[in-house]
Amino acid sequence: MAFLYFRIRSRRMRIRDLCSFFLPIAPFILAMLSLSAYKKH
Repeated sequence: MAFLYFRIRSRRMRIRDLCSFFLPIAPFILAMLSLSAYKKH
């Protein structure tokens, strides 16, 4: 049911939801990427 509700919603709202979901964890993702890039060198 939630899946259908998510599909019916507009694309802008979905992008806003994704932004609000990824903004708190973005620093962690960037830190992990920088650590992996640092370890490769």
